[in-house]
Amino acid sequence: MTDTTTTDPAAQIDADDATTLDPNTGTPGIETDDQDDDTDPIESRKYRKRAQVAESERDALAVKLAAVQRAEITRLATDLADPTDLFEYGNLDLAEVTDVETGHVDPEAVARAQAELLEQRPGLARAELKKPVPGTYANAGQFQRGATPGGKRSPSFASTVFGISE
Repeated sequence: MTDTTTTDPAAQIDADDATTLDPNTGTPGIETDDQDDDTDPIESRKYRKRAQVAESERDALAVKLAAVQRAEITRLATDLADPTDLFEYGNLDLAEVTDVETGHVDPEAVARAQAELLEQRPGLARAELKKPVPGTYANAGQFQRGATPGGKRSPSFASTVFGISE
């Protein structure tokens, strides 16, 4: 009699593989190493404390960096009467105007954001301050004596009240 069984190499399981299979799931079992249970709790506490200190320092530095970036943006926003209007009315996000890799503020991006805000709200623009031209404004100070426009000296208080001439 002839044996008609076929031997499929994929269907055969090695004896080593059969011992490592999990009988419930049919997946290879993962051996666990129980050496991690013997860690020192004092040492673990020390590492957790170090990690917490490092995280708090990182957070403090991130806040300082954001403040420096905001200050640089307000320095670059020269066309606005109040440069903080970029953040208040323009809803500017620091990520929009800073370089991701270096963290530097991009002056062109600030100028674009400033121009967009001024298009929407032209009243936020810086008014040109005119310097007074000497001699065009009258002296408006109280109790000051000086030349009047006609070239005469103005009378003093004593000469007006008491009739004293100077």
